[in-house]
Amino acid sequence: MNELNNLPEGMLAAVLAIVGVLVLAAAVVYCVYVKNLQDTLKAVRPQNRQMQPAQVWLLLISFLNIFLAIPIYFGLNGRLALSSGLFSGMEYISGAISLFTLIWQFRIVQKLSESIAQEYASRNMQVEPKPTFQPGLIYCILNLVSLLVGLLPRPVPGFGFAIGIGMIVYWIIYWVKTAAYKKEMRVMPEYNDNESDLFRNLY
Repeated sequence: MNELNNLPEGMLAAVLAIVGVLVLAAAVVYCVYVKNLQDTLKAVRPQNRQMQPAQVWLLLISFLNIFLAIPIYFGLNGRLALSSGLFSGMEYISGAISLFTLIWQFRIVQKLSESIAQEYASRNMQVEPKPTFQPGLIYCILNLVSLLVGLLPRPVPGFGFAIGIGMIVYWIIYWVKTAAYKKEMRVMPEYNDNESDLFRNLY
């Protein structure tokens, strides 16, 4: 990573521009993912939701790490020089942000699954046990392993890459599963529970 400091000014600017575009693209994709989670919770009727839909946007706190990564990765050789104390502090903050995001993702996986299950149960409709929970849990566990691998003084070559690929695969699987339930719940008929009970008692 220190080789970046030896690049000519123009080339360094081009590299940073490419990195910026990639980060922006990743941010857009991730926002679409979080919006899907919010819409899935919105498709569940309010009385069956186990968490508020807007709370999923707390996942975006993870993007604060991007601003911390700039001096951490590009400031080691003096271009963006940092004192050792400040550098260490930023690493701790970055770790805390990653840990919070991971815990919050675990919570979302659990509460979203419970919300979907409650919605189907309230309609007397069959649904798989703990809908969307398994792929979401595996995604979170792989995320946790990836975080722990980054703390190792001597990571196993290729292991972190394999974990990263697995994490992306299960992230996509979880995204697809939640989107499928969102689509299915959106076409369910709206009805008032009290009125439905009244009409059922007439027969």
